[in-house]
Amino acid sequence: MNWSEKRRRQIELSGFALLLLGIAYALGMFSFVFYPPCSLHYLRQTDTLSFVNHFYIFGNSWWNPAVFDLATWEGKGASEFPLFYWLIAKLWHLTGQHDWYLRFFNGLLVLSGSLVFFDFLRKELQSTIAALGAILLTSSSVVFWFYMANYIPDATALGFLLLALGLWWKKGELSWGSSLLLLAAGLMKPTFLLVPLSFVAARLMEILWEEKSFKGALIDQKRNVLRFGSVLLGSFVWVFYVKWYNAEVNNVYFLFEPRPIWEFDPATREAVWEHLTNKDIYRRYGYDNVFHLYYFFGILQLFLFPWVEKRWYFTSLFATIGGVAYFFLFYDQFKQHDYYALALFPVVVIWCMVVFKAIFRMPKAPWFTWGLSAYMLLAVYTNLKFTQGKLEERFSMYTDYYAQTEWNLQGLSKSMDVLNLDKNDWFFVVGDQSINGALRLLGHHGWSRGEWNDETASVFEVCRGYGAKYLLQIKEDNFFEPENAQLLASTDNYRIFRLN
Repeated sequence: MNWSEKRRRQIELSGFALLLLGIAYALGMFSFVFYPPCSLHYLRQTDTLSFVNHFYIFGNSWWNPAVFDLATWEGKGASEFPLFYWLIAKLWHLTGQHDWYLRFFNGLLVLSGSLVFFDFLRKELQSTIAALGAILLTSSSVVFWFYMANYIPDATALGFLLLALGLWWKKGELSWGSSLLLLAAGLMKPTFLLVPLSFVAARLMEILWEEKSFKGALIDQKRNVLRFGSVLLGSFVWVFYVKWYNAEVNNVYFLFEPRPIWEFDPATREAVWEHLTNKDIYRRYGYDNVFHLYYFFGILQLFLFPWVEKRWYFTSLFATIGGVAYFFLFYDQFKQHDYYALALFPVVVIWCMVVFKAIFRMPKAPWFTWGLSAYMLLAVYTNLKFTQGKLEERFSMYTDYYAQTEWNLQGLSKSMDVLNLDKNDWFFVVGDQSINGALRLLGHHGWSRGEWNDETASVFEVCRGYGAKYLLQIKEDNFFEPENAQLLASTDNYRIFRLN
């Protein structure tokens, strides 16, 4: 690469970085990044922060993760590999406790990954405009921006994946550094290994297509196969460890099992499909005209074998097959958990790349290339305007049914500082619809119930017998006077009692 090429690359990467920051600013992300857990999937957001806060207070090891809910022994339970959470907790020890760090570093990871992947695309396509179109078509969607700076671990996995793929594919060989990034993605969410697995299989298929034996293909790709095999092994060792660990501590909350389409009766399958294709639900991923392009690229790439390098054609084909299988395997989860779609974003980018590579190798048809580029840019602009409105709508759900806990407990940390309780004391919480929302703000183990009723009263007495020393009541509807208790703190939204 000569000096002028390096200079051009630096300018284009700097321009793309500024473009991403400009889009983030226009969409309000500079404000949203400081929001506490709120809006959609509040429970999952507070679960993640509960892991971080537990590392911060109790300093447990990576292999012994826990939350504050005592539905299991000592709150123990595992989900994604907690190294990222442990690092955030260590940072809290240096700077003080700030929940938004998790949002910020997730967003930074995803934007950095997008920049590195763009660098690969511009080199592979030899066209900055095509690279922009390919990556912005997906990264202009509502789901991308809502979750990229969120507390949900899918954003972390996506950031690591984009970094790994960009570095790996640009270099042409899977280095140990890229392998570690892939492993980080796989340990967070194994489903995000779909595209790299498709690429390794495609490279083997490409060599076999050139009339080499399978043994010859393995020898040719020995380094990539061994390193990616190590990534797969590490990811699935953690999956099995999570299943064993949760079974040992009797934690069923974090046992997320696939709910495939074939497990449902026809009526249920149809109901889920109707929910997914309902216009309001359908458009929460992005504006309609963007889906026209998704469908166009997704179908067109299947017929481009003569015009695309075999490694990319087979990568796209295998990723498409894997994406369909992923959708059917987690069919029911897609009904409500739109962040499951993040694992498919790189698949759509590969579709775009394959289509552009084919167009550039076909007989020149400038009108078609410029027309497609213009339509893509229009689609991206329209999608960003749509995303802006939808993000404002989503973040306006600051005090929705579940997330009211964050609103009602503002100022709780000051009360807790004054009380200066022992960190090993247990709480019983009334008025929190989540499992870990109030408990993580308290920084204490305990139990939570959504409202005060006869059933909660019975559970309260049982937990009191187990050793609950304090009671937190949230919202006036749940205020009552417990027997043999001393009021320690009281506001319009919450009260804290010591149970005698």
